[in-house]
Amino acid sequence: MNNVHNVFQLKTGIQPISTNELEDIIRLLNIISLRSKREINSLESQLKYVNKQSLKAQGIQAKINNKLHRWTEKVKRIGASPLGVFRCRIKTNEGTYLWEYPKQTAELI
Repeated sequence: MNNVHNVFQLKTGIQPISTNELEDIIRLLNIISLRSKREINSLESQLKYVNKQSLKAQGIQAKINNKLHRWTEKVKRIGASPLGVFRCRIKTNEGTYLWEYPKQTAELI
């Protein structure tokens, strides 16, 4: 009866990253944010030209909210914590950093 099973603890939450990985994460954050920002800006410009109470405006607003939600999910997957629109916190072994789009660096807080 060799039915031995290994139990592994699942990592939950956001794990601190190394300072070496910080540059890679910031590079990814910039790429993700650039794409999302362009899409959201396009939708916002469309929103300016429709009646704010119309169904079309509601549809555009729903698309904007969806884009923001997708940005948030992507940011979480790469190890950062979203704090606001295109702004997040990154925990490293040496401390916590604050990053805002379009910065190429993060500030130690």
